[in-house]
Amino acid sequence: MELRIVDFEKLSLHYSKYRDGLDMLEFTKNEYLKQVEPIKKEMNSIIASMQSGLVMDNRTQKERAERFQKLQEQLTSIDKDATHQLSNYRDKMTKEVYAEMEEIITEWSQSNNIDLVMGKIECVYVKEEYEVTNSILEVFKSKNLYVESLENKLEENEKESV
Repeated sequence: MELRIVDFEKLSLHYSKYRDGLDMLEFTKNEYLKQVEPIKKEMNSIIASMQSGLVMDNRTQKERAERFQKLQEQLTSIDKDATHQLSNYRDKMTKEVYAEMEEIITEWSQSNNIDLVMGKIECVYVKEEYEVTNSILEVFKSKNLYVESLENKLEENEKESV
């Protein structure tokens, strides 16, 4: 029986579709943050005016308290929506990416007469000769699905700035 081990985490970091998904998640999160910022600013303004020591009539105090409560409700709604949307997208992306990587690994395994490929996390010890992550990364490269890891890009940027 031919057995091999892959590091799915490392494969994910170099898989272009996974990285595209992460970029989309970041973009979506930033869009939600853009919605939140003016609301937080207005809430801070209300808090500052209440703490300023200026005397306000009851009607003004009541209006500000009601406005503050509406703003809190808006933030809660935006947060709930963002959490739900981001979670759903992350789950969908992860399933799709792992299904695609499974297909690539299966194809590679069959062409190399490998009977079983397991994830590295499940292994306590493995000889280096059974580790095939780099071979799968080469397949990614041949299919134009490979991207440099974020760590490599950060290191390159640091070297360029020195």
